[in-house]
Amino acid sequence: MNAEAFLAVVVPVLVLVCAVAVALYWISRRQEEGDVWRAAAETLGLQLLGRGESSGPAMGSTVRPALNELRGVLEGVEVRMTREVGLGLEVRETWGEVRFAPLPAGLVVRPAGVGTALRTMLDGAGPQTGDEAFDRVFAVESDGVEGLAALTAEARAALRRVMTFAETLELRGDALRWRAPSEPRDAAQLVEMARATAAVGRAFGGGVVLGVIAERAEARQSA
Repeated sequence: MNAEAFLAVVVPVLVLVCAVAVALYWISRRQEEGDVWRAAAETLGLQLLGRGESSGPAMGSTVRPALNELRGVLEGVEVRMTREVGLGLEVRETWGEVRFAPLPAGLVVRPAGVGTALRTMLDGAGPQTGDEAFDRVFAVESDGVEGLAALTAEARAALRRVMTFAETLELRGDALRWRAPSEPRDAAQLVEMARATAAVGRAFGGGVVLGVIAERAEARQSA
């Protein structure tokens, strides 16, 4: 067999082997990712939804469906977490959301950034809570003292806890929403993300939301 004939046989075989190896890798990876979310759902007692089963649009996109979703009542508040495709096929993002009683009008909390530093240089520091550890990390907007009063020590600690894994977050209206630029490394980290999210809901009166959920459940049962 000459070299050309040899290559004509070997090259297609190598291409096929590589394609199979890549396919098996992706199947294994998806299985591992799903196992993490299933284990967390069992630990937390939350509902696990797969692709196409999501209760709503993905939090990071109105087009792409969430790959997985955890939702339900955790520690007295309603939480929702999703695993989504980021800007590249290899990128996975984790999003979290918790709802609670409406915050005082005008209260918004986000991570401090370059924009915050520029506004501070031009207009002076924005509203401060007096908690240096919190004020270094977060930028607060508030129409009055009522908004700052809502940022209790429990609430500030809960928001700092979320920022240990989130790249960004926003507290506004009746919800906290955050994004992490990667997937949890294991079920234990995903459980911590969910519990940290629930802690924010409790700090802002999540029991009100739980009451609404209970009323809706009773209404569905009586319908």
